[in-house]
Amino acid sequence: MSKTKTIDRLKKCIDVQSFIMMRIKNSLIKGREKEIADLLGQEDKFAEMFFDKSFKFEELLGTILYNGISTYYNDWKLHCQRIFSVYVKDISNKKKVKFNKVTEMDLDIVGCFYDDLVVLNDKLKSQCETALFRLHALGDEKF
Repeated sequence: MSKTKTIDRLKKCIDVQSFIMMRIKNSLIKGREKEIADLLGQEDKFAEMFFDKSFKFEELLGTILYNGISTYYNDWKLHCQRIFSVYVKDISNKKKVKFNKVTEMDLDIVGCFYDDLVVLNDKLKSQCETALFRLHALGDEKF
């Protein structure tokens, strides 16, 4: 891949991540269970793009930065699944979604999970921005 395509791919990863966070926030604030169901599986979009071996992110970013992004993403995804599991009985069954009855206590728990999710997302975004600077600094011959 070229330098431009690789940088564009990472920017798209960041954009997708921001869009998913916005949808999660909106669905939680407005109490939209159906939108939560639509979000099931969307948390994997970042991984589908970032872990694509053809873009050589691991080689280009170095082990520390690549592993940092991977760790924050995996933690972020786990928190998403925790939030989703409060609303949905079986988050692995995306085709036939059954909802749980959500109590006030459940909503408090979701609020805590969401607060953690925001922190993880900010750290992930920061790592991705560092990765963008690194990719811009590399010469074209590295790609």
